[in-house]
Amino acid sequence: MSAQQGSSATVYGEVRQRGEARSYTSAVGDLDAGMRINSVRTEGGPWQVCTGNNFRGRCMIVDGDLDNVKGEFGFFSTIQSMRPASEASAASAAPAAPPANATTATPPVASGEGMRGTAAQFFPQPLWNGAPIAAGDAAALSAFCRAAGFGRVASSGSALRGGADIAVDLLCTEPDSP
Repeated sequence: MSAQQGSSATVYGEVRQRGEARSYTSAVGDLDAGMRINSVRTEGGPWQVCTGNNFRGRCMIVDGDLDNVKGEFGFFSTIQSMRPASEASAASAAPAAPPANATTATPPVASGEGMRGTAAQFFPQPLWNGAPIAAGDAAALSAFCRAAGFGRVASSGSALRGGADIAVDLLCTEPDSP
């Protein structure tokens, strides 16, 4: 599917659409802009921007200006992929988390979504293919930690967001970590 006629997204190296700029008119699954993206401007229609490659990680629709990527997605985040929103709507239904015995090659989150140590990683709001994980779903949380390269869930919390009880403050650790 092609981009909406005249639709474009421009990424900027500084906040508030300043600094070095690169413009795109079609979907980019692995955005290697050669710079850290700190703001975005869309023209001619909304675009979906994501913190992970291939439209994964945390995603949002931008229609106009996104002045501060870090302010919206978190300090360590940047935009890794983007596409016209019309192309995203067909793929908007996030798949369910895999069963506990599933094998996943890469974590379903963007790197930098959390704070990583040598034997653990903290995820303030873990997302599976862009969707929050249900707070009580121990199997999905375990699968998430395994997909992120860790052996177990050390702790997690829950929060009510948009009427749903979702997992927050997830700490994934190596199996033999305290």
